[in-house]
Amino acid sequence: MEDKCGDTIKIDAYHQHFGRIKQTRLSKYRPNTQCVVQVKTAVGRRFVVVFRDIDIEYEPTCDDDYLQIFDGNTTSSPILEGLKKKLCGVKKPPGYYTSSSNEITFLFQSDVWSNEDGFEVLLTTFHEGPCGEEEFRCTNGRCINERLTCDGMNNCGDHSDECNLSPSVVLGIVSSVILITILGIGIILYIRRYGKRKSREKNKKMDSSVTCNNLAEIYNNRTRSALDIHAPLQMKDINITPNTRWYSTKLLHAKREKRKAERVWSNSNLEVHRSIFEEKCSIYTKLLHSSKKEYYTSKVKECGNDSKQLYAVANSVLGKNKEIELSSCANDLELANKFGEFFHAKIQTIRTNLEDLLEQNNSQSDALRADLQFTGNILQEFHPASDQEVMKLIQKSPSKSCCLDPIPRNILKDSVQHFLPIIIQIVNLSLDRSEFPIIFKQAVVKPLLKKPSLDKENLKNYRPVSNLPFISKIVEKVVACRIEDHLMSNCLHDPLQSAYRAFHSTETALLKVHHDVVVALDKGLCSVLIMLDLSAAFDVIDHGILFRRLEHSYGICGSALQWMKSYLDQRSQTIAIGSSFSESKELTIGVPQGSVLGPKIYCMFSKPISDICLRHSMRYHCYADDTQIYLVIEPLKNLDDITSRLTVCLNDIRDWMNVNLLKLNEDKTELMVFAPKNKIDEIRDFKLTFGDNIIYDAQFIKNLGAHFDKTLSMEKQCNQISKSCYFHLRNIGRIRHLLPEELCKTLINSLVTSRLDYGNALLFGVNKFLIEKLQRVQNAAARIVSRVRSKQEHISPVLQELHWLPVVYRIEFKVLVYVYKALHGLSPSYLTELVSFYRPTRVLRSESASLLPVPIVRTKTYGERRFDKSAATLWNNLPLTLRNCDSLSSFRKQLKIYLFKKAYL
Repeated sequence: MEDKCGDTIKIDAYHQHFGRIKQTRLSKYRPNTQCVVQVKTAVGRRFVVVFRDIDIEYEPTCDDDYLQIFDGNTTSSPILEGLKKKLCGVKKPPGYYTSSSNEITFLFQSDVWSNEDGFEVLLTTFHEGPCGEEEFRCTNGRCINERLTCDGMNNCGDHSDECNLSPSVVLGIVSSVILITILGIGIILYIRRYGKRKSREKNKKMDSSVTCNNLAEIYNNRTRSALDIHAPLQMKDINITPNTRWYSTKLLHAKREKRKAERVWSNSNLEVHRSIFEEKCSIYTKLLHSSKKEYYTSKVKECGNDSKQLYAVANSVLGKNKEIELSSCANDLELANKFGEFFHAKIQTIRTNLEDLLEQNNSQSDALRADLQFTGNILQEFHPASDQEVMKLIQKSPSKSCCLDPIPRNILKDSVQHFLPIIIQIVNLSLDRSEFPIIFKQAVVKPLLKKPSLDKENLKNYRPVSNLPFISKIVEKVVACRIEDHLMSNCLHDPLQSAYRAFHSTETALLKVHHDVVVALDKGLCSVLIMLDLSAAFDVIDHGILFRRLEHSYGICGSALQWMKSYLDQRSQTIAIGSSFSESKELTIGVPQGSVLGPKIYCMFSKPISDICLRHSMRYHCYADDTQIYLVIEPLKNLDDITSRLTVCLNDIRDWMNVNLLKLNEDKTELMVFAPKNKIDEIRDFKLTFGDNIIYDAQFIKNLGAHFDKTLSMEKQCNQISKSCYFHLRNIGRIRHLLPEELCKTLINSLVTSRLDYGNALLFGVNKFLIEKLQRVQNAAARIVSRVRSKQEHISPVLQELHWLPVVYRIEFKVLVYVYKALHGLSPSYLTELVSFYRPTRVLRSESASLLPVPIVRTKTYGERRFDKSAATLWNNLPLTLRNCDSLSSFRKQLKIYLFKKAYL
C-alpha cells in the first residue's frame, strides 16, 4: 500500500474485477507514516470489502497505528457503513461491507516500527440488476465476473460464488489452499525469526539512542497486544437484577420438585401428599443453606486478610452492597468533567489566594529561611537496581490493578520472570538518564465521598483518590530506597515524624503523645494540645521551592535532583466515572497522593515546621500532614503568657506556610487542654486567638483514630470501640448460619478484634469498668463464633477453646511487644529513649537479668499509665527465658503462651 500513497487506483469493470489492499512488514512501511489511497471503479458499480487478515499494533483508542476506510473519495467522507471509525489489533471485522458509490478511500497511520503483520483487504466490484453473459449472479442479487467464482475468495460477500462446485473442483481448491497454507506458514515463520534476529541486532545498535519514554511505550504496547491476542476484551450485557451466584441447577431442580409436591397436595388434600411436600421443603432448605455456605466460604477465602474485601462480602450477604451514589448529572462523562474542573479549580484557587496574600503583605521572606544548610555527603546520582531488588519489590507489591496497567498485576506477578528484563531496563534507564517516562505521569482519579452522611451533591465532600501504573510505582520504590538510605546515613529524618517510615505507625505516634500528656498529669500539670489542619497539603507543594529545599537542606543534587524534576514535571490527571474519563488536566504544582514518593516528598518539604516548634520550646508530633503541638503548663499561672507563646508559635508556622505556599486552615484548628479531674475548673475558659478566629477548648478530640477526653480517661475511646464492634457483630450474627466456624473467626478478627486491638496500649491502667465493657464485646464475639446463645453459660471455656486472650491481657501483650521492639532497635527512637536495661553502679547478679529500671511516679491514676512505668512493671514480671528471646517472632509466640496460661490456668 505504501508505494501507492497519494494515488488513485482504478479497477476496470471488464478487465480487472478484483483487487487487494494490504500493508505488511514486507512493504517496510516507514515510522510516522500517513498513507492515503483512493480506489475507483466504473460508474454504476460498487465495492464489496472483505477482510482477509488484520494485525495492527493495538492500543485501546487506536490512536497510534490504525486503518480507516471511507465511503467516498476523501478522508472527510463517512466511514464505510458497519465498520468502526478506527481499526487496530488482531480482531478481524466479520462479514462483508458494501460501499454506496464507485469510490472508497483507505487511510493507514503508523507511528513506530513494530512486529505486527499489517492487514489484507479484498475488493470486488459488482452491480445490481440483470447480469451479463460473462457474469455470475450471487445469491444476494449482485453480479460479478464469472472468472471470480471458485477461486477460494469470498467475492460475493455471502460465499455463494464458492458454493455448488463439482467434487474435482472442490478437491483442487482444497489441495491448493493446503499447499498455499503450508507454504505461507513456512514463509511467516522464517520472516518472524528473521525479524526477531534483526530486531535484536537493531536493539544492540540503538541502546544509546533509545529513550526511557520509548522503552515504557514499547512495554505498554507489546504487553497490551499480547493480552489482546490471548485474552481479547469481550463486551457482554449484564443483568441488572440481583445475581444469586450460589443458585445452582441442583437447587433449581429441588425447588421444582418442591413446587410439584405442593401442587399435588393442594389438589388431593391428602396427608400422605402433605408429608411428601414437607420432606421436599426440608430437602430444598438444607440444600439452599449448604449452597449459600459453600459460595460465601469460597468468597471469604478469596479475600484472605483484606478487611476491605471481607467487609464488602459481609455487606453483600446483608443486602447492603449498593453502589456508592455520586453527585447527580446528565451522564458519566459530564460528571467526570465536572469533578475534573472542581478539583483543578480548588487547587488553583488555593494557590492564587496564597500568591495574592504574599503580594498584599509585600513579603520578601525566603522560603528557606528556617532551613539548616546541609553539610553531609551529597546524593548526586541514584545507583542502578539489581535483578533481586526489583524482583523483591514486585513480589511484595499488592495485586491491585489500575486501569492504566496494560496487564493485570496478578498476571504480571505470576509471570514476572518474563517481564523482569524489560522492567529492570526501564528502571535503570530511568535512573541513568534522569528521566521519568511521561506515560507513567498520568493519574486516573476516582472521587470518593469522605463520609456516607455527607451531602453527595456538594463536590467539596469528595476526596480525589489517584491510581497510577504499577511499573511507575516500582521505579518510585527503587528511588525511595536510595533516598531513604541517604536520609538515614545523614540523620536527616525528623525524629518525631511517624509517617511512611519503618517501625513507625499511628499507634507509636499516639503512644508517644499519650505518654507525654500522662507524665504531665501525674505531676499535677496541664497540657495544651493544638491540632493543625491543612488544605490539600500534597496538592499545592511548589516545585521550585521543593527543588531548592532538596538541594539546600538534603544535599540532593546532580542527576538525582534532575530525576526528581523529571518525575514531577508534565504530570496530569483525569477523572474516571464508570467507563467515562474527563479531559486531562495538567498538574503544575503538588505531588501525586497515590504515589510512593509523594508522601515522602511532603514529609521532607514540611520538616522546617519542627524547627519552628523547637525554637519556641514547644513539643510536637507529626504524621504526614497531621501536625499536633502541645505545651505543658501550670493551671492559673501566667495564662496570658502561655497564650502569647502559643499564638506567636502558631503565627510563625502560618507565616512559614504562607511563604512556602501551603494553606493552613485557621478555622479548623482544634484545641484541647488536658487536666487532672481536680483542676478541670481552673482551665475551663481557656481559649486562643489565631488570626481572625477564636479557638475554644474542646471536650473531645479525635487524634489519629483515637478519641481523647479532657482527663484522658479514655472513656470516649472505649465507648466508640464498643459501638463500632457491636455494629459489626450484629451484622455478622445475621449471616452466621451461612458461615463455617473458621470463616466466622476470620470475619470477626478482621472487623471486630482489629478494633479492639488498635491503640489498646493506651488503655493500660484505665478504669476497670472500661476494660469490662470491651471484654463484653469480646464475649459477644465468642458467642457468635461458638453459637453459645445463653448468657448464663460461662464464656471463659469458650474463649480458651478459641485461643483468644482476654482484653486485659491483649493490652499487656501489645505493651510488652513495644518494649521488646524498643530494647532491640525495632521501634522509633522516641520510644527507645523511654526504656533501657538496668545498669547498676557496681557489679550485681541483677545486671544479667535483663531488667528495666522502674520510674518513681506520683499518682496511681496517671503514673501507672506512663509507658516507661507500665513497660518496666510488665517486663520485669516476665520469666528470664522470655526476656532473653533472640527474635521478635519467638518472643511473640512465647509471650502469648505465657499470658494464655496466666489467664486460664
